[in-house]
Amino acid sequence: MIGEWSRVRAARAWAKLKRQEGVLPLPQPLMERLRKETRSRHVRLERDMGLTPYTVTRMNIVRLLGKFHRFYSSWESWIEASPVDRDFFDPRRKLHLIGRDLAALGLAVPRTDHAERIDLGSPSLERAFGSLYVVEGSTLGGQVINRWLEHSPWVPERGLSYFASYGRDVGVMWRRFQTMIGDRVPVSAHDEVVAGAVTTFDQMYFCLCGKEEMA
Repeated sequence: MIGEWSRVRAARAWAKLKRQEGVLPLPQPLMERLRKETRSRHVRLERDMGLTPYTVTRMNIVRLLGKFHRFYSSWESWIEASPVDRDFFDPRRKLHLIGRDLAALGLAVPRTDHAERIDLGSPSLERAFGSLYVVEGSTLGGQVINRWLEHSPWVPERGLSYFASYGRDVGVMWRRFQTMIGDRVPVSAHDEVVAGAVTTFDQMYFCLCGKEEMA
């Protein structure tokens, strides 16, 4: 009952955030297809992460940041190897934000050269855009977690950079991503974009939840 109530509150918080930040709905056929064809993975990831306003403890958040560090250590290198424009990608990096948060919490930052590699497949432009869809969506969800953390006494005074991420520019960054993917991806490449998103959801799930990907 509490879990269901928490999900309702999270949905309401996200809807309010969308209105405040100007995050638009997904109007493009490709974006709608991505949403539909990754929905089961999205739901499973949120469910198995188990975060609610009542479980955002210091221990749980530290563990989560460590798991995200593992994911982004591989992911950012993979995106760098893709044809995605560096000026578009660089402001969307997350690894340094996680490192900053771990240090602010008094913890050692893991070495990226020792991180276990994840398998995202060939870094084509289409697969990279599909992967970015997942990460940008995760960034939007981080805004809700950031709200949950606002009054936690253990959070550093400046907050946690990873969950705050783009701050008030979150809506702008999301719209820019929608524009980029709409301009650069022809209909003939939609399957590859979706495949990139599916693979990324599976690899993110493996990093965060420690279980195998969906069949």
